[in-house]
Amino acid sequence: MALELTAEVQDDLAVVSLYGNVCPTDAEVLNNTFDRLATADHAAIILDFQDLASINSTGLAAIAALVRRLLASDKKGGDKSGGDKCRMILCHVNARILYLLQLSGLDRFVKIMATREEAMAHTRA
Repeated sequence: MALELTAEVQDDLAVVSLYGNVCPTDAEVLNNTFDRLATADHAAIILDFQDLASINSTGLAAIAALVRRLLASDKKGGDKSGGDKCRMILCHVNARILYLLQLSGLDRFVKIMATREEAMAHTRA
């Protein structure tokens, strides 16, 4: 199944739900979506992986680029995280995707929460 994604804004949070499988041809869509999110200066960005079956290096690279942009923005005075490492939260991460995040080291720069509700509550805490 090809990658599909939806992006919505709830209060000052951007929530992106990913469906299907990330493959190399999805780089442009992911990067364009993530670029728009990074420049919109949301308090936090939540990536919901509930319906994401798999992710590859293309998806990991897009997430890493978004993390870098958010961290750079925070260092320039745009830090809305209240001291957290990053304003990016991933939720509904399955074991296989979690392993890839750990292997790539991305898990050190994002929060990983069990559910979207938990992620949203974390941003308000």
